[in-house]
Amino acid sequence: MSRKKVWFLSSAATVWVIGGAAAAQETTTYTYDALGRLTGSSISGGPNTSRVTGTCFDAAGNRTRYDVATSTPTPCPSPTPTPSP
Repeated sequence: MSRKKVWFLSSAATVWVIGGAAAAQETTTYTYDALGRLTGSSISGGPNTSRVTGTCFDAAGNRTRYDVATSTPTPCPSPTPTPSP
């Protein structure tokens, strides 16, 4: 029974090493707005090449949209200011 446990552990380690090698070939670029919030990312290389994301925020700073695409995401609309009373 202990042989099966050792074999299982070594198999898991082999799968982890192979998976780690594939991920190392990707490059992810992140973009941020003036407040330091993540507004987009793009991946090049590896199996996720050309995957891009975009995040939109309203005037209060709430996230209103998160897009994942294989081309340029739809631009965020300019927030409309709310009139004060």
